[in-house]
Amino acid sequence: MYAATLAVGMAFYIVQWRRECAALIVAAVPASYYLYFNYLLDFFVDTIYRGHRGNEGFLDFIIFSRAARIREQERGARTGYLIDHLPETLTGVVAFAPVGAIYFLYVPFPWMVETPIDLIVSLEGLVAMAYTVFAAFGVWYMRKRQLPATVALIAGFLTFVVIYGFISVNVGTSVRQRQPIIWVLFLFGGIGLAERFEGQLEAATDRLRDEYTTRVAPLYAREEANEPTPTKSDTVEEADELDLSEYKQFPRNERK
Repeated sequence: MYAATLAVGMAFYIVQWRRECAALIVAAVPASYYLYFNYLLDFFVDTIYRGHRGNEGFLDFIIFSRAARIREQERGARTGYLIDHLPETLTGVVAFAPVGAIYFLYVPFPWMVETPIDLIVSLEGLVAMAYTVFAAFGVWYMRKRQLPATVALIAGFLTFVVIYGFISVNVGTSVRQRQPIIWVLFLFGGIGLAERFEGQLEAATDRLRDEYTTRVAPLYAREEANEPTPTKSDTVEEADELDLSEYKQFPRNERK
């Protein structure tokens, strides 16, 4: 996972450095994934699992791994999910991968809660769902600041989540195994949340500034120029009509 992430990040860094190589590098990324997972990783997989299976490829390995997890789950583990689904073709694996990834990231869902501990753990999934929404804004913002790092993190995150999501069929296992990668979701979600908050603050400040410029500043300018104005109380009353409700929702140190 880390090798694939670094490879994608370096590729997009080179794209920024030598733009004339962009098309070649971008085309090489999926080819690198294929070579990495279908040959290099197979070498290690075959070495480790040669006694348990033949010389199948990586696709066969993850199907074999999911089948093994399903058998373990059927022997009595409590919190299983999707154990009736075992795709055995490339098309089936690709179609099932998004479903497995969603379960891997967010289980246990509310309808899967059976004990108080399940309820506590489900809060992480609910928070992760909320951060997923803001992560889209975080990615949109970060791609302008640091494209190679953004693309590399997304590539590593998706690779990890898709493969582990396909293999895992147990809530407890998924909760433990997603910890090394879910920080990427919280990272982009935190950036997106901060940007949305800052954007709202700037918008409220701009509206307040415009209202002051168009309504209040001319009143004080007329007073300083000794021009005829309504009574002072009218001037203060008109200035007090500024709508500060939206502005006051922000912390006092932010209002400055």
